[in-house]
Amino acid sequence: MVQIEELPDDFEESMNLTDTAAPSTTGTPSAHADTSKTGGTMMTAPELPPALAQQQQQQQHDGKSPSELWASLNRTPLFMTSIDESDGAGGENVELEALKALAYEGPPLEVTANFKEQGNDCFREKRWKDAVEFYTKGLAVVLDERRKKGEKSAEIARPDGSDRVLEHGGADLKPRRELVGDEKEMAKMKEILLLNRAACNLELQNYRRTITDCAAAIRLNPFHPSPKAYYRTTVALLRLSKLEEADDAVIRGLHLAPQDPALLRLRREVDQRRKVAEEERRRRTEREERVLREKTALQMAIRQRGWVLVNSGGGGVNNGARSVHQETVDLQDARITLADAVDPKSVLHVPLLFLYPMAAQSDFIKSVPETATLAEELGLVLPVPWEQEEGGPASSSSAKVYQNVASVECFVQTVPVPLASSAAGGNDRNKKRGLVKVGKKIEIGNIVGPSTSQPRETTGHTQEGSPSQAKRVFLEDGMLKVFVVPKRKTAEFIEEFKKRVLA
Repeated sequence: MVQIEELPDDFEESMNLTDTAAPSTTGTPSAHADTSKTGGTMMTAPELPPALAQQQQQQQHDGKSPSELWASLNRTPLFMTSIDESDGAGGENVELEALKALAYEGPPLEVTANFKEQGNDCFREKRWKDAVEFYTKGLAVVLDERRKKGEKSAEIARPDGSDRVLEHGGADLKPRRELVGDEKEMAKMKEILLLNRAACNLELQNYRRTITDCAAAIRLNPFHPSPKAYYRTTVALLRLSKLEEADDAVIRGLHLAPQDPALLRLRREVDQRRKVAEEERRRRTEREERVLREKTALQMAIRQRGWVLVNSGGGGVNNGARSVHQETVDLQDARITLADAVDPKSVLHVPLLFLYPMAAQSDFIKSVPETATLAEELGLVLPVPWEQEEGGPASSSSAKVYQNVASVECFVQTVPVPLASSAAGGNDRNKKRGLVKVGKKIEIGNIVGPSTSQPRETTGHTQEGSPSQAKRVFLEDGMLKVFVVPKRKTAEFIEEFKKRVLA
């Protein structure tokens, strides 16, 4: 229930609501208060904080402008809107450095814990680099504390792995000293800082630093390491595709925490990655073995047939790989192949190049079986297209010399057999080449291979009858080159060939 009470008549006078304080007529007005009369009421400005009041008095004394005062305030840590580490005159901001030093004031364990909490705050906000910086500062405090106590930077473990270490540079052999009190807490704090920094480096994809920090954390507590160290190590190793090491790390982690769901999930991922890698390795091995078998079968097939292969780039036998002659002929992926790539007794296929020297033209057939004849292949390309074009250079019937197989003759080059595997210079080798006319109904395998009925030598410059100088048709740059010449121009072609060989 509300009680209403009536105010007395003299309430207004007792509260002095209408009277105003008379301004002082004596003395100097306060530097911190300003009074003015507005509407019959005195307005009082709030007093400035001592620091600002001091700055204002100093400004009035030094005659500084407002912008200069603002710049000065921005170098004061309490009023900074951005970090300014100078004092405005090229020196060090003493107040800021003093404030930074406060972060290291207090017991080392408390300072380290403060850096850890600041790092954790940055981690939650996904500011990974800032978090790494705070964790590193915390670790620096731990290291500095150890140095102050005169501890050695490292201990040397015994080779037998027992729980005894060589301390003080190996001067004494004694059991590892058990840490107690603040030392134990600092060691635990160092382990946490290392693991937290490893987590940040994992997010930053600094995988090797992650592994290093986790390894350092494990060395701090080798008998009771944190499963987190093995988890983060495994993730980093997986990202580096080090599957064997990742498998070892996750097994060690599961030994410490057999039911940890994160480690179990990671173990399944490692197993899956290893299966995929093993399957890829198996397929790669099979491919390599097949390539080797195919290469061996091809070499055996060429050797069994007695074919001679010459490389135009400097002599020597090749294996029918891509030719250096692709300056004039685009071979693409054309090469000598077997119908069954691993059976040397299967039919060989060779690239075939028809050259029309009297017309400066050519035709290239990517793959021709050794059982085919030149007549069969010429039937695919004759008549030549440039003689069929209306208004072309050979459009008249009298100029059409490449109309059918019967209107042309075929020639191939020969070379002395020893030169086929020598390193003789190109010009010297050309001088020893010959030219033979071949029948158009002879199979290509018989043209290239050694035959008791070799075609008659048309021209050449080697001694006849010498077994060491026997001339053979060859495959140049892995293909058979055949000169196709009109019958009525064969004499002209042979003379031109002789001039070129002797040049």
